[in-house]
Amino acid sequence: VGGGTSAWLTAAYLSYNKLNNDIIVVDSELGSTVEVGEATLPTFLEFWTDCGFSHDDLFHQVGATIKTGILFTNWQEENKDIWHPFYRGQDDIWDENPLVQQHAFKYELWSKDQTCDVKYSMANYDRCVIHNKIDLEQINQLYRSYTVHIDCKKLVEFIQQKNQKVKFIKSAVNHIYREDIVGIYEVLLNNGETINADLYIDCTGFKSVLKKQKKVDLSDRLFCDTAIASHIPYNHKEELRPYTICDAVDHGWIWKIPLQEKYGSGLVFNRSVTEPEEAEKYFIDYW
Repeated sequence: VGGGTSAWLTAAYLSYNKLNNDIIVVDSELGSTVEVGEATLPTFLEFWTDCGFSHDDLFHQVGATIKTGILFTNWQEENKDIWHPFYRGQDDIWDENPLVQQHAFKYELWSKDQTCDVKYSMANYDRCVIHNKIDLEQINQLYRSYTVHIDCKKLVEFIQQKNQKVKFIKSAVNHIYREDIVGIYEVLLNNGETINADLYIDCTGFKSVLKKQKKVDLSDRLFCDTAIASHIPYNHKEELRPYTICDAVDHGWIWKIPLQEKYGSGLVFNRSVTEPEEAEKYFIDYW
């Protein structure tokens, strides 16, 4: 249940790996892709192939770009940045090269008196960051030292077109029938259909339609609790960078994710400190 990237990636994975099962995606009549979360982790590429898709599909069909790490600008203090590298080294290399281990994790200390030579901590720093270039043959050999930024809307559309075995029902959940022992045994939809399944997977995010999940209060340790998001047009040839940028600002932080056709961006803030209207104005003025 759900219509975003989590729902369709789940359906694709199950369809590719459990070939004899009938899989149904249920999404509300007004459902739409949020298009937030366009920067993935290195494990995403492996999962993508486990869904039966190729890396070429990402770049030619889903509008993906290379992501070699994350630049946190102004996070220590103004004009002091932090690089988050991707490095999943092989065990023998990891054990035999303490220098690699030392530098790869020094950025996590976050103290002002620590220095980190980014040339050691970030794979392909010189090529990717300084010269904004990619050597695909080399980067594929660097132990999963990169991942991708994805266009969430294109990703969902691609899976819908590619995977014809998954049935798609566009209707909201009206009622859920449960039993104490077996849990959910039937779901009634607004269109009158009922679904009986062996496995139900909730991909509805905060709505938690199936799980009845209680929200956990993290206000004592989560500084930011709200986000506004948008897409920003930009000059792909001149402004594309092979990394995500997270910029610390007065009200929180702003993410900038370069896709092939646009920037995915948003402001993460605390609504008990900053009113959403004020945050929206700040975000617009920032761009």
